[in-house]
Amino acid sequence: MPTADTEYELAPDGLAARVVGPWVERKVYYVDRYAAIFANGMKKQWKRRAYVELFAGPGVSYDRGHRQFIDGSALRALGMAFTDWAFVDLDPVASSALDQRIANRGRSGQAKVFKDDCNNVVPRLRAAIPADALTLAFIDPTNWQVKLSTIAALVENRHVDLLMTFHEGSMRRVGHLEDCNLDEFFGTGTWRDALTRPRHQRLDALLGLYNAKLGELNYLPSFNLRVPVKNTKGVVMYDLVLFSRNERGIDFWQKAINGPNESGARGFWDL
Repeated sequence: MPTADTEYELAPDGLAARVVGPWVERKVYYVDRYAAIFANGMKKQWKRRAYVELFAGPGVSYDRGHRQFIDGSALRALGMAFTDWAFVDLDPVASSALDQRIANRGRSGQAKVFKDDCNNVVPRLRAAIPADALTLAFIDPTNWQVKLSTIAALVENRHVDLLMTFHEGSMRRVGHLEDCNLDEFFGTGTWRDALTRPRHQRLDALLGLYNAKLGELNYLPSFNLRVPVKNTKGVVMYDLVLFSRNERGIDFWQKAINGPNESGARGFWDL
C-alpha cells in the first residue's frame, strides 16, 4: 500500500506512478476543462493543435487521499483533439514511464518525451512542434524552476497559450533568501518589492508583475483569473493561471473556471 512519504508506487500497468495529495484532482479537472475547450474550439481554424507539458511526470499518479491511481494531465491530453504532443521531465523514472505509456497507446510517432531540464530543451521542443501549430503549454513546476527566458524562447514567433501553476506561497517563504532563483523566474529582481506589500496584496502583486513581464511578449492581462488549489488543511498551495495573447483564450479560460467545480457543486467564483 502506498504511503505518504513514498515518491513512486507501481501502477497496475507495471510502471511507476507518482504519489500525490488529493488536491491533484482539482488541478487536473481544470487543466482538462481548458485543454478540451482549447483543442475542440479551435480545430476548425487550426489544422495543427499542439500540447506541450513541462514537468510532465510519469503519466499516472497515485492519489493517496482517495487511494486510487489516476491518469495525469499528459495522458489525458493524448485523448483530446490535439495533433502533436511534446513532454519534458528531468526525472528519468518519470520520463521513462511516460514514454512507455505513450508507446502503449500507439502515439509514439505523434508525441515526444524529453528527459532534460526544461530550460535546456527549448530548441528540441520547437523542432518537435510544427511552427504553424496553435499550442497549449501546461507548465507545472514544484516551485519556479522555469526561467522567464525559457518561456520567451518557447513562445517566440509561435501561437502559445500558457497554463501555469504559480507558487506564490513558497515565494513568500523564501523571499528573504539571496539565492532563491526568483530573479530568473521573473526576469527581474523587482519581485522583492511585491513582498513588502500587506499580506493580502502580495499574490496580486507577484502575479501582476509576472503578467507584466509576459506583457512584454504580447500576453494579455489576465492574472486575476485564477483557480486556487488548496491542501487538506485549506491552505492555498498554488494558483492555476492562464496567460494568452488572444482574447479567445481568455474567454475559453473563463468558461473553464466558471462551470461546476471538480466535485460537481459550485462554480469557481463561489469558492
